[in-house]
Amino acid sequence: EGNVYQKIKNTEFVYGKDFFLKISNEEKIIVLDLANKKYRSEFDIESVLNECSSVTAEEKEAYYSITFKYKDLSQVPCSVIKMRVDKKKYHVLRVDFYYSNLQDFSDSFKKKDLHYPHLSIVFSKIKFNAKTDNYWFQFSTYLSNKNNLLNPTGKYTGYELLDYRIK
Repeated sequence: EGNVYQKIKNTEFVYGKDFFLKISNEEKIIVLDLANKKYRSEFDIESVLNECSSVTAEEKEAYYSITFKYKDLSQVPCSVIKMRVDKKKYHVLRVDFYYSNLQDFSDSFKKKDLHYPHLSIVFSKIKFNAKTDNYWFQFSTYLSNKNNLLNPTGKYTGYELLDYRIK
């Protein structure tokens, strides 16, 4: 029903009907913002494939290895994307993004440490028919409203709240 909950490492994202939350569990900060009506969980795979200079597939012992190589002037910010797909269930097991723009990884402003970033995503514990629990999309799960003052609640008690709804 338009609600999305994501957890990436120690950061949670809650796309509710009337609110958006980004929760950093490492920093103990909750960012509250207006609902994001433009969130799209799907994208146009055809446009991404049109940017490819080549697509190859190899059969390995337990998975298929698919490699997408992109044109030099592609709109896709990667030069190569590699995927592993389970041979039995056709689930994506892993995706590797090899970015095409150099990034400075140096800790010092005096010295550069330029490299092409590489992002590897490994999928585990995938639930395809998971039941939706409205608990994740209730505002009161995260914040309480007492006398028009919002405060983190439950397991988020003690977190700092940044309210960006008013610009």
